[in-house]
Amino acid sequence: MLADAEKGRFKFLFVDSTSRFTRGGCTDFWWLIAELKKRGVLVYSRYHRMLVLKSNSVVFSVSASQDREHNIKMARDVTRSSIRNVKDRHCEGGAEPLGRAVGRG
Repeated sequence: MLADAEKGRFKFLFVDSTSRFTRGGCTDFWWLIAELKKRGVLVYSRYHRMLVLKSNSVVFSVSASQDREHNIKMARDVTRSSIRNVKDRHCEGGAEPLGRAVGRG
């Protein structure tokens, strides 16, 4: 995305939510916004109904922190669910020799 912004392929980024920018936390979020701004790109959040600007930093910093916590919780839940499915044998076995055929001891 930054490479495309550098080439001037877009000047405005309309996002449903800024949660995709928060996977690295608040610092990474503001770094990405700053990098887009350096390239002349404005970011608008439909969820917040406003441009992402430093003047709105409190709103977006709180939101970024909450989004990051949500992403961590979702990843943890998916991992736990995957482990549970394997333990309860609710999944197919993999091809040998990398996996184990289902039903074998």
